[in-house]
Amino acid sequence: MPNAGAESVPASAVPVVLQALGADGTYRGHRNEAITDTAGQVVAELAMVPSFFVGRSIDTQRKVRPLPLPERERIIDEAAGRFVETTVAGLTFDQYVGLAARVAGIPIRIAAQCARAIPEQCRGAFASMAAARPAGATGPPRSPGGGSPRDGRRRIGSGGW
Repeated sequence: MPNAGAESVPASAVPVVLQALGADGTYRGHRNEAITDTAGQVVAELAMVPSFFVGRSIDTQRKVRPLPLPERERIIDEAAGRFVETTVAGLTFDQYVGLAARVAGIPIRIAAQCARAIPEQCRGAFASMAAARPAGATGPPRSPGGGSPRDGRRRIGSGGW
């Protein structure tokens, strides 16, 4: 695990540009919201998107057939690793932690603990969902063998979760 706080983003650095992600990739809005640290320095610019972009993105997501559960688990596990190991929006993990601490006004040690919890929670999400499912419930509607109420593959009296 990187030594959080070893690197930080200098106060004079160019603001990080946070673009919106949509079904067709990144969207650089015409209007950006400045994100400042506790000293009032602009440290990031957040792309503000119009409501039609949000609606269109949600509609597109609803039309996509979900990946099989094992594939979703693999992708989330991979994303959790990338969060810590790669550069995102021009920031290493340590720089991200330093910037988050500056914006939130919390010690780097606390920001690092919180940031390390993100990949851990992602990796544990599927186990948490399984533990929360009632013992007699079937899997997700589109899981292999789970069926859906519309296709009649569920038994009478089975609970869908």
